[in-house]
Amino acid sequence: MNKFTIALARLSAACFVLIASALCSGCHYLYDQVGEQKRIPSPISQELPFETSGKIYRVWCGNELQIKSDIHTTYLLLQGVNNPDLGPRIEQKAIDFMHSMIESEQIRAVIVGFDDRKRAIAQVYSGDNHLNIEMIRNGWGRFDGTQFDDSDRFRTIQQRAKQQGLGMWKTSN
Repeated sequence: MNKFTIALARLSAACFVLIASALCSGCHYLYDQVGEQKRIPSPISQELPFETSGKIYRVWCGNELQIKSDIHTTYLLLQGVNNPDLGPRIEQKAIDFMHSMIESEQIRAVIVGFDDRKRAIAQVYSGDNHLNIEMIRNGWGRFDGTQFDDSDRFRTIQQRAKQQGLGMWKTSN
């Protein structure tokens, strides 16, 4: 074997190890709004629930955001919150509202599970604001109907927002 063949074999082995470790670590890919592929590693697996924190990296919509710590980036879904596709104008209002609720760059998340795409499902806090509840309370998210400790509270808060015509429940958005 010549030096080129040996170097090629080593490079192939290194690529295989990198790909295998990415697949085993729970990493996944998503495309941002520009169409660029982004690698979003899942948080380090621990017993659930567990707490993590990081700086706000991006708000994707009214129930999805990303935080970044020193060691990883975590894509979070707000537990109990659904942000239905109601058009770009209302979606932007939901994103703007979430940004207004973020008191500091530091976000705290209590991760309670993972969805089928290995995204963390969490109760998310910014300072004193419980983002899951505030999105529903102000009509920028719907309760998704899942069962957990606070699901009755989420359902009641949504009914109030709907009755008051807040956020997406407003007839003239």
